[in-house]
Amino acid sequence: MLLITVELISARTGQRSTLGFAEIYNDATGDEGTGNYVCKLYKWGAGRRVWKAGSVSMFPRLKLGPWDLMYRALRDIVGSRNRL
Repeated sequence: MLLITVELISARTGQRSTLGFAEIYNDATGDEGTGNYVCKLYKWGAGRRVWKAGSVSMFPRLKLGPWDLMYRALRDIVGSRNRL
């Protein structure tokens, strides 16, 4: 399982505040070269209540790394939200 934590660290005090976290885990339905993953996002202040969930299918885990998996999970769950 990948656990991704987003923290805000104060430049003045060094105090850390967790803004949210994500869990990405293999659902055990893939094969040696590709994996299928369940992805869950949790918001700050909501405890262990899932904010949004999604999945990544047929991920080429032998060719791509964790940042690509995280990107695909975010793309599936929240899409393209920051259009200006």
